[in-house]
Amino acid sequence: MNLLPTDYANFWISGHTNWITYDNLKEVDSTIYLLFANMSVDVDSAIIFISKNLSNLSSTYAIVFCEVLAYKENYSIESISILGYTNESDAEFGLNLSPLAQQIENYQKITPYQFGEKYYIGNCETMSNLKNKLEKVLNFTWTTDKEIIAF
Repeated sequence: MNLLPTDYANFWISGHTNWITYDNLKEVDSTIYLLFANMSVDVDSAIIFISKNLSNLSSTYAIVFCEVLAYKENYSIESISILGYTNESDAEFGLNLSPLAQQIENYQKITPYQFGEKYYIGNCETMSNLKNKLEKVLNFTWTTDKEIIAF
């Protein structure tokens, strides 16, 4: 189930100062609109984070999947969905996976993505925080953020 509202401002267009809706994209930039409509994108990334706000009664955190498409410096948040739930908050990807990292790696939705296409961005409770971290990932400045891990 996609948690992203259909009328949500989920497109970032290079050179603009605000995120825009899909409906506004055609008016703002018809070329970019056609590229995204035809799925002619450069990048398809899986962004994973945990959220207390989306957790259920039996867990502390929800594990959330966000699919992001990009063409050059133009981004689209395609979907946001809950993968599962956990009480763990520490994700260590590497030789010895933490329980949370192992749980994330085991989700079937993650398996099509390769290293450099999937990122864990830590705890994220607001769309503003998510968008800020997405910009770091897609602009390749994420290495300065200790919470963001490519896996």
